[in-house]
Amino acid sequence: MVARKPDPSCVAYNPALLTRLPGTHMMLGVTSVTPTGSMHTEILGDNAAETYLKDSTWFLPHVYFTHQINNRLTFGIGEFTRFGLGFEYPQDWPGRYNIYSVSLLSASLNPNLAAKLTDELSVAAGVEAIYVNLDL
Repeated sequence: MVARKPDPSCVAYNPALLTRLPGTHMMLGVTSVTPTGSMHTEILGDNAAETYLKDSTWFLPHVYFTHQINNRLTFGIGEFTRFGLGFEYPQDWPGRYNIYSVSLLSASLNPNLAAKLTDELSVAAGVEAIYVNLDL
């Protein structure tokens, strides 16, 4: 994936590829994630329970913008999610005094400037600011 044909999302994984994108490009989208799972609990060996996660869907947006400044320099910026997910158990499950929900949310903002040194070699520099929120 690192050296594949570039699209604007290369801002996130290999910004040096920006120099192979002529002109101006924009890419946006959303990924949906629906976690499923269950927890098997036994209380005092006799009372067994199977608890299923509550239905939930998480939407992870992304947007990328690139602009070729000249034949050697290209600017790119992206907003995306590198990691994050969550789940929730029913309020009456046996482990409710330990946990009933968790969410880990993140958002990255990643501006980069790429320079074409030769026809075969490009470099890039940038920063990534990441917002993270953990809720237990």
